[in-house]
Amino acid sequence: MPKRGFDPEQIAAKLQHGEMLLVHGLTQRFVLFAMLAVSSSLFFLISIEWFNVNDFMYGVAAAIWAQHGRLYTDVPFVQAPLSIMFNLAIIRITGSVDIFLITRIASILLVFAAVLAPLLGTRKDRSSAIWVLYIALCVTNPYIHSNSREIGNYALPLLCLSLSVAIINLRRSSALWRGFLACAAIGLAASTKLYFVTLLSGN
Repeated sequence: MPKRGFDPEQIAAKLQHGEMLLVHGLTQRFVLFAMLAVSSSLFFLISIEWFNVNDFMYGVAAAIWAQHGRLYTDVPFVQAPLSIMFNLAIIRITGSVDIFLITRIASILLVFAAVLAPLLGTRKDRSSAIWVLYIALCVTNPYIHSNSREIGNYALPLLCLSLSVAIINLRRSSALWRGFLACAAIGLAASTKLYFVTLLSGN
């Protein structure tokens, strides 16, 4: 049988095809990175400059609670307790009652974490373009974006609900434990945002 020689045209075509694939892959990565960077930057900048009058209540209530009386009896507060406990923890850690900027940044990070949490239980073999598009659409969605506009009071329940979805999607763990932890996360969400129908004072 005659020996096959090297065909320069085939070699050149294969090299050209490999270069095209490389350029296409790099271009796709650059576009995805730019999309993620632009959407995340817009989300952060719009959230950080937003001012909500309710922030006076949320920030000041935690500061007053840190210095005076009991919650709901001596310190009037119209929300469930988890958000004010979160703000009080920040006051304890920082040693300052001027927590507006810190809690606003924390709210932004909590909402961003809520967007990322459902990815924990998803398949890792899918295209990265799907996940980048998902994140970009979420952080530019006005309904999701609005959760970062109050200091912790909407961001916390959103994160808890998002974690409950992520926990349910963790297929490797026991269904009983997944159900228990998901319900616990939903309970934490309820303890942040539900208004109290009846406020009972402690002894």
